[in-house]
Amino acid sequence: MLRIDVNDVNSPNGQYGIPKDNPFVDQNAVKEIYAYGLRNPFTYSFDRLTGDLYVGDAGQNNIEEVDLIVKGGNYGWNVKEGSFWFDSVSRTSARW
Repeated sequence: MLRIDVNDVNSPNGQYGIPKDNPFVDQNAVKEIYAYGLRNPFTYSFDRLTGDLYVGDAGQNNIEEVDLIVKGGNYGWNVKEGSFWFDSVSRTSARW
């Protein structure tokens, strides 16, 4: 999940901004990353009262999940599929 600022120009190419409070700004990583480990996020919604971001993430075999996105969050793909362990070699899931 990337987070950029369309009203700033501090990115390497000067076409957008990278928020200074993104979790990987001061690390040797892609500065635009806000959260990772999502397989195929296909829809999202912001809670109008809290501002929380919820994302629907399509699973590989067994689980579709809805995740509350938090700063620096790791949502487990490709080790987990929802509440299942995922074996990327055999492409199968097993309850943990």
